Amino acid sequence: MDEYEKAVDAFEYVLAINEDADFVYQDIAELHFKKGEFKKALVVLKEMTNDFDADDEIYFLQGKCHEALGDMKMARYCYRKAVHENPSLSEAYYRIGEPITRRVMGTGL
Repeated sequence: MDEYEKAVDAFEYVLAINEDADFVYQDIAELHFKKGEFKKALVVLKEMTNDFDADDEIYFLQGKCHEALGDMKMARYCYRKAVHENPSLSEAYYRIGEPITRRVMGTGL
């Protein structure tokens, strides 16, 4: 069992004790994302948005997962939701515009 799996197990133990620890869901999703398990991260984030109020960080991480999976339409949708929640989230604006810039400029940036 690697360190990521141990961390996920520990976080899941916390959830077993306290289902309302919403921050733990985000931590689990971020661990899956860092490990390249984008679909698993999206499952956790979806569960979180069903059970708790989502915020800009959740929508932004959802966007990054969709982008990593190649679904730019859904990624942009999530980035826009993140910006709606937090208009000062500059990285979300960048991630919305960067693919458009590449397409228009014909570059790989």
